Amino acid sequence: MKHRIPAWALGLATVLGAGPVSAQGEAEGPAKVQQVRAVERGFFLETDVGANFIVNEVGGRTFGLGFLTGFHMGYDIMPFLSVLVGASAISAPSAPDSPQGLPADLFFLSPQAAIQLAVITSERNFLWVRGGGGLAFALPEQINSQPYGETGPMFTASVGFERYTKLRHFSVGLQAGATIFLKPELAVGITVAPLLKYTF
Repeated sequence: MKHRIPAWALGLATVLGAGPVSAQGEAEGPAKVQQVRAVERGFFLETDVGANFIVNEVGGRTFGLGFLTGFHMGYDIMPFLSVLVGASAISAPSAPDSPQGLPADLFFLSPQAAIQLAVITSERNFLWVRGGGGLAFALPEQINSQPYGETGPMFTASVGFERYTKLRHFSVGLQAGATIFLKPELAVGITVAPLLKYTF
C-alpha cells in the first residue's frame, strides 16, 4: 500500500532546500565596488605665486612689476560655492623713473577672506569668480623719518580657471584680477597668478 505525502510536507521541504542554495548564490555574487569620485570637494588648501603691477601713482611715485604670493584655506559649501580665508603678500618696487626719484618700495601684507562662485563647471574644469576683502599693512611705515606706509582696508576681485588633475585631490589653475588698497593712498594693482590646490 502506497503512502501519500501530505502537501504541507512537500512545501516545507522545498522551502528548506531552497534556502541554502539562495544564500550560496548571494555569497558567490559579484562584490560591491566602492564608487570613486572623479574629484574631491570639501576642505582645501590653496597657494598661488605670481605678479602684480600697480597702475597708478602712490605718494607721487610710480611702481614697477612686483611679486605676489598667497596662501588660503577654504571649504566647498556646494560644488559651485566656496569660502576662503588666508593672507597674501605683494611687493611694489619703485620704478626707476619715479617722479620723485628716490627709491621707495612698498610691501603689502594682507590677511583676508573671500567667497568664490563657479559660473561654468564640468567634471574636472571650473571657471569661477572670486571677491574678497581684508586689512592691508603697507610697509615701511616711515622713510627718512616721514610717514609712508599705513594700515587700511583692501579689496580683491578676480576670475580664474581651475582644472582637477587625475590625482583627484590636486587641482591647478590660473587667476587674474585686481587688488585695491585704500592706504597710504588709493592703489590699484593688476594681478596674474598660477595656483595649486589640495582638497582633503
